[in-house]
Amino acid sequence: MFIRSAAIQFEKRYGSAVLSCDDYEQEGRIALLHAAERYMPEKGRFLTYAAVVVRTAMLDAIRQTHPEINTISLEENQAAVEAMQSDNPVPSRDIYHKSPEQLYLDKEKLLALYDAMNRLSLRDAAWVRHRFGFDGEPCALAAAARDYGLSISRARRIEDEALRHIRENLAAQGREKAAA
Repeated sequence: MFIRSAAIQFEKRYGSAVLSCDDYEQEGRIALLHAAERYMPEKGRFLTYAAVVVRTAMLDAIRQTHPEINTISLEENQAAVEAMQSDNPVPSRDIYHKSPEQLYLDKEKLLALYDAMNRLSLRDAAWVRHRFGFDGEPCALAAAARDYGLSISRARRIEDEALRHIRENLAAQGREKAAA
């Protein structure tokens, strides 16, 4: 019932030309399964947690199929404008505000990451590039699993393994630099 009403809200807000009500419902059901797997009772009520996960999955589906559509609400936009107009605006992540040293360190981190990824198996490297948007837009775990024809649990295991290998490779690079 909750997923159906959320799907109807999304269809009204973004129109059926973006995604059909059934597509929104399907994304919501997949997200609900994902929420059930990751829910921790000590953190609060399941419905509160699931509502956020379901709505986020529906927004992710819109962003993935139609990246040109702005999914930021009027309230979110107004809050951003107010933050920019306040005396203590949110710090900018603009490249022009970074020092040369910070730019160099960012570049070094990126090169280290690419080097660590080059040491992965082809499957793991392809998964990480697809899932985290190295070759375009990042996508949700469920969407990436669907793209690769995997179950969500299998996709999560592949991702966990790939990220563990990247961390190990980065740690090995750090040890090599320290020894040099």
